[in-house]
Amino acid sequence: MNMSAVNSAVIDPGSDAVEVSGQISPLDSPKEVDGTGETLPREDVVEKSVATTRVSSLGLDLPQGGYSEEEFSYRPVPVLVSISAGLVILGLSSFLTEWMLILPLLGMFAALMALRKIRNSEGAYSGAGACKAMIVCASLIIVGAGSLHAMAYITEVPEGYQRVSFASDISAHGMKVVEGKVELPEAVQKLQNQPIFIKGYMYPSKQTAGITKFLLCKDSGDCCFGGAPKPTDMILISIPKEKAVDFSPGLKAVAGTFTLANGAEADGQSPVYQLNADQFYSPARTAY
Repeated sequence: MNMSAVNSAVIDPGSDAVEVSGQISPLDSPKEVDGTGETLPREDVVEKSVATTRVSSLGLDLPQGGYSEEEFSYRPVPVLVSISAGLVILGLSSFLTEWMLILPLLGMFAALMALRKIRNSEGAYSGAGACKAMIVCASLIIVGAGSLHAMAYITEVPEGYQRVSFASDISAHGMKVVEGKVELPEAVQKLQNQPIFIKGYMYPSKQTAGITKFLLCKDSGDCCFGGAPKPTDMILISIPKEKAVDFSPGLKAVAGTFTLANGAEADGQSPVYQLNADQFYSPARTAY
């Protein structure tokens, strides 16, 4: 049968057959063959009629009710969703250092922007569920890591000691020289002979183990890259022999009594200030 003559096809959900209806043209009409095998001519005109042919099933499982639009539709996911996921995963490093808390914050912002884009696309984009998941994960990381670092900041100062910032409370005030004598600035005078807690970097020296005296610098630029720190940017740290330490890079926390150095020298440098750290010395738990 010429398939061009088919007008409609009906699928019966309750059977394994397909019912096809259409009009049969003269070309579709059956031909008679004689004994010699040649086709016998038939009438030139055949009345058009509606024929129904039942085609047996070929073993295919045809779905009842057809396919839904969702099964054949694809909606892309905005690239911001992938960016958000990457930032949130990297944000797990914020549990190690507080400076990485910016990553989950950026991840949350990217997820919010992606969610807004999806909602305004009128169904053109998908991925709203992933955006909501990234927002929740970023929030948990920010709360968890932030609480961890806040607790470390609150508890890192030994009892009876005052937290002092090397940069803003000491170095920023410089020093006064009156009649050839060094005088402490008024803001620093309040700290003299007081128990303080301060952070800084060890100035490298030839001795790397069993150190009882070393210079504590304001930042790593002066102590780690060959710079010569200003006298007010370093403090001479004195530690009892039984508590001698080894050199190591990184931010250190020291607690002790703050005084003038009174001409004391260390590693060829002449600091203005000295700290008798007889109570506490360790790697800093926070960077501020």
